[in-house]
This record gives sequence, structure tokens and C-alpha cells, in this order.
Amino acid sequence: CSSDLDPLKKSEYDLLMADKRLGAAEILVNEGKVNLAITTLSKSGNYFYLAIQQATLAKKQGKNADEIISKLVTASLKHQQVIFGMEEKTRGAARLVLQVSQQRAGDFQKMAEELKAK
Repeated sequence: CSSDLDPLKKSEYDLLMADKRLGAAEILVNEGKVNLAITTLSKSGNYFYLAIQQATLAKKQGKNADEIISKLVTASLKHQQVIFGMEEKTRGAARLVLQVSQQRAGDFQKMAEELKAK
């Protein structure tokens, strides 16, 4: 994705990639491919973080980022829900890693809500 894109579009794109990776991770857990699922989920989180950064940038540039910020809040809740479901299907170290991922999604929710309040 080229860096000369409008930060609002970039944020939308990054959120889409985060959602796609989350969906893939969920399928992988269901197939018992937990390690690959964790790697995929980590990439999802990285994209989510980028989406928040881009939304923040858009807002700093004076653009109306309300729509994407609302999407980020909603998506972060959905991500937490899906990750929790993945946790239920794993145990041991993998489950702990997923709990950290869920915490990260919770942090994204806080970041998005703070951005919304600005």
C-alpha cells in the first residue's frame, strides 16, 4: 500500500487487513494450527495499531476521522470477542499468548475511544 495515500484511506485499509488476519487466525485455531494462528493474530494487531496511528494522523491534519474512529472502537470490541473465543479452544502457553493479544485489543479500544473523545 503506497504511503502517499490519504491517512483516512490508509486507516481503512489497515483495519481491513487487521480484520482479515483476525478471521484467518480464528480459522487456524479451529483447524488446530495454533502457532500459525498466534503469528497471524500478531500481524492483525500490528495492522490494527497502524489503523489507529493513521486515524490519529488524519485527525491531526484536521480531517473528519469520526467514521473510521467509530469503526475502530467497534472492531476492537469484535476483535476482543473473537480472541476470547480462540482462548476457549486453547490451553497452556498458547492460551496465555492469546490472553495478551486480547489485552492488546483492549488497549486498542481505549486508544480509539480516547481519540474519539478528542
